[in-house]
Amino acid sequence: MEQHDRADIGGGIDTRNSGKAPSLQRFTHSLLACAFTTSVFTTTAIWATSVHAADVATIATSRTAYNIPPGPLEGALNRYGREAGILLSYPTELTAGRRSQGLAGTYSVQEALPLLLAGTGLAAVAQPGDGWTLVNVQTSSQAEPGKELPLVSVTAERTGSFKSNVVQVGAFRDMAPLDVPQTSNVITREVLDAQATTSLFGALRNTAGITRTQLSGSTYDNVAIRGILVENRGNYRLNGSLPIINLIDIPLENKERVEVLKGASSLYYGFVPPSGIVNMVTKRAGNNPVTNLGLMGNQYGGANAHLDVGRRFGSQQQFGARVNLLKGREDIGINNYSGDRMLASGAFDWRVSVVIGPVPQIAPKKHVALRMWQSGMRCHGRPE
Repeated sequence: MEQHDRADIGGGIDTRNSGKAPSLQRFTHSLLACAFTTSVFTTTAIWATSVHAADVATIATSRTAYNIPPGPLEGALNRYGREAGILLSYPTELTAGRRSQGLAGTYSVQEALPLLLAGTGLAAVAQPGDGWTLVNVQTSSQAEPGKELPLVSVTAERTGSFKSNVVQVGAFRDMAPLDVPQTSNVITREVLDAQATTSLFGALRNTAGITRTQLSGSTYDNVAIRGILVENRGNYRLNGSLPIINLIDIPLENKERVEVLKGASSLYYGFVPPSGIVNMVTKRAGNNPVTNLGLMGNQYGGANAHLDVGRRFGSQQQFGARVNLLKGREDIGINNYSGDRMLASGAFDWRVSVVIGPVPQIAPKKHVALRMWQSGMRCHGRPE
């Protein structure tokens, strides 16, 4: 007895014996329309049962007579799928609101689908196996081919960063921190302002390896680097070279940044303990004018007023001045620790430009004295 296998879809009837009633056999060769609903979209699939893989090519090329009247596209596709015996799947939103012109005549699958979809903006695309799906031709045609975008150059200037661009302490002067083969830390002005500190240890308290030692900091800050005391008479520098004595409270209002050089690299500055060097860089006049007024107070009655002004002058901005003035009263709530605090600081610079030109002719039999001052030294010279 010949047997036919079919998938039981949607509770269909399973017929395996061809000796059953003729109407039941005809049902096994009919087409079922099944709707699959998911959380993303709804897909309509039209199945043909009892179609073997060997019959797929025959169905695609065979010609069948159709008489499908014009009407809604979804209904026309459902009828066509049943009569053609093909699997046609598509999202239901593609056919919503679209109408078909109908199909009348004898056609193959490749001929019938374009006629059935004419004027709808949809097209049928063959899938692996015996399936077909629908795509929106209008949406696909709107996709533009890849284009090569022009080169875009972006430039910017970093301001207000917690990171410094140069290091002034040690043998490698005015170099980027990444290019310095030494262990160093830089506390910029932005960090000092964020920590609202006016003391040296307040600036260094978040630096790795820095601790306060021996003193409480009421008079001055005595610090240690990696457990070794920083000597107060030789390990403190100003602007990378000038030694300063750390036996009084050092103001930070006129400092641009504080640098710490750790380890035995401090021996670059002479016979000093190998703990490290603390270098303080003063504020200088920049290209942009600066005018800052700061007020600070605490719950014990201490208050400070600070004025910071920086300007450049001259036809070529060759002269600069940076002035810092501070007046206030100190009180931290400890008995016998209070008093006045004052600071007056000025930094002046001159950017000297040298013009190289022809040597002037000197009249004969006249002695001319040439003098040059630099760093406090005076040189005399006479032309031959």
